Amino acid sequence: MSTALLSDNSAWADELRHEHLRPVPNVRRQMLPTFAGLCLVAADIGLVSGAFMLAYVGRFAADDSLPMLGLDRYIRLAVLVGLFGSALLATHGLYDLERPQSWPFRLRGIASSTSTALVLAFTASYFLGDQAFSRLWLASGWALSVAALVIWRRLAHRCYETLRDALWPANRVLIVGANRLGRELATELKSGFQVVGYVDNGSDLEDLEPPLLGPIAQLDELVQAYAVDELIIALPGGRREQVSRVLARGFRRHVQVKLLPELGGQLPERFQVHHFGGRQYIGYRPAAAVSWSKRVVDLVMLSVGLLVLAPVLLMIAVAIKSKSSAASISSTPGTPGRVAMAI
Repeated sequence: MSTALLSDNSAWADELRHEHLRPVPNVRRQMLPTFAGLCLVAADIGLVSGAFMLAYVGRFAADDSLPMLGLDRYIRLAVLVGLFGSALLATHGLYDLERPQSWPFRLRGIASSTSTALVLAFTASYFLGDQAFSRLWLASGWALSVAALVIWRRLAHRCYETLRDALWPANRVLIVGANRLGRELATELKSGFQVVGYVDNGSDLEDLEPPLLGPIAQLDELVQAYAVDELIIALPGGRREQVSRVLARGFRRHVQVKLLPELGGQLPERFQVHHFGGRQYIGYRPAAAVSWSKRVVDLVMLSVGLLVLAPVLLMIAVAIKSKSSAASISSTPGTPGRVAMAI
């Protein structure tokens, strides 16, 4: 008798199908990161300049007797730090909102960019004739800038993702693997998603709907060209090495990667995957239950065997004992009355 366990590979597809997603306008969606990046540049310049001016107020407003330059020179240096800082932040990739970095890299990029920007701005002010800036003001302005940028960047990325998901929910899907599992998944997702095609290395894969877009080596270019939001890996375990290398390099746009392994590659050999009614089942043959009668028969047969072999085993033990543990007593020549025992 066989037992079947239901394993529904389409659970993820069924869950997402109820979200009622709509097609994405590619041009407007691609313009959103650019517009948001420009807004982020302007906000960073204003934030850094404001941090240095806040440090100016804290340093000089309480004591008017302190020697200081004109306010316009402090404003000019603060704006220069903001401009240089935004340019250096761009070199660290901190304006690529589709590929947000982790907070340690973000913190390192902000601290490094702000420090370098302060050095460049101070050097420029030196050639402009401004040489008497307060060192305490410079240090406090730098610290306020770093803290403000770290907090602001975290909030900005969350606001961007919330706005992007609200305006254009992710629904463009690219399936890696044009095998049976990948085709089944494309059929299940087509009612709620826009499946742009397959990516696979097979050269004989024709008449596919959606089409085969290219090999796995071009996965990064295809994700960028088709503005893919969801990347689903439907390859068996033996064919994921190349995909793993591509995923390790990362993509130039933000994309969600999901792994959907084939059940047959995840089960022991004694299990089998059966297809019944359009669904997959894990079939196996359970071990037969051991009855009390079988246990009694086993115990009786074991006892009879021991009784039959007992005399033979006893004779073997006596023979070994008689040959190996015999002792001889002899008198040593030339020494009357003395006895030596040799074993």
